[in-house]
Amino acid sequence: LAYDLEQLLSPTFSAFLLSFMTFHQLFVLDSVTFLISGLLLFFSSLPKRKKVFENSDFIENLVFGTKAYFKTPRLKALFFIYIVVALASAMVITNTVIYVGEYLKKGEAFVAIAMATTGFGSMIVALVLPKWLEHIEVRKVLFIGSFLIIIGLLLASFTPSWEGFLFVWFILGVGLSLIQVLAGYLVRISCNENNSMSYFSANFSLSHLCWMVAYPLSGFLGITYGLETALLIFVILAILSSLIAYKIYPNPDEQELEHIHESYQHSHHILDDDHHGDGFEKNHTHEKIVHKHKFVIDYHHKEWPT
Repeated sequence: LAYDLEQLLSPTFSAFLLSFMTFHQLFVLDSVTFLISGLLLFFSSLPKRKKVFENSDFIENLVFGTKAYFKTPRLKALFFIYIVVALASAMVITNTVIYVGEYLKKGEAFVAIAMATTGFGSMIVALVLPKWLEHIEVRKVLFIGSFLIIIGLLLASFTPSWEGFLFVWFILGVGLSLIQVLAGYLVRISCNENNSMSYFSANFSLSHLCWMVAYPLSGFLGITYGLETALLIFVILAILSSLIAYKIYPNPDEQELEHIHESYQHSHHILDDDHHGDGFEKNHTHEKIVHKHKFVIDYHHKEWPT
């Protein structure tokens, strides 16, 4: 909610500032606010996290989180849905000013209005989505969001009027929020507390990888082939990514799965763990069992059950 509130208020405040300052001055002011934010974060105190793995290696945890992310079907599908999100976000962030200025011949203040419209659509979803989830399953909501983004990008390729443009950007805001609000929830149900840092780090890295590719691609295609062609290419990419995600995402998406543990011996030192309790020998053996519980990829469940 805080993220969507910022997305709504920031463009509105920018529109107000642009009424008496230039874009250059606004970017300088924005740089100063980033520095202030960094200082506030630097001097903020965070609660101590309970230590679970002793002498854990950063690279090992990073690799584990990424592998576990792609071994979890719902998260692997989320990655491809994030591609759709990145395509829409890139188009909004990098090409709104071009669309408003070059195609619609509007002034700088209208750029902020367009951004605020996207934020408004996102904000509405953030407020009403918890109620919707009482009646609609998460999987359907995600693909509704993907569908709205595809429709929004397709409509934008026809270069609508100012009013039509605002409607399209509002649709994109709704679609983006339907996905992004649920992303954290999907990661949370796919991991345990003792490995959540690895999962959320992987989610952050992979989602930003999508944005890192989509942003320059959006600018390059827009400059080289024109905005209409760039939008149509993004529509095709969004459709392909959505179809892949649809095929991967389990239906139904059950959290508790029956699975088999073959007898095996392994070695690791965990201070507190659901499979061991407090205090155990480093080298230990697990007997063969068949059981059912919330299934996540971890050091005792290395592959998703088929």
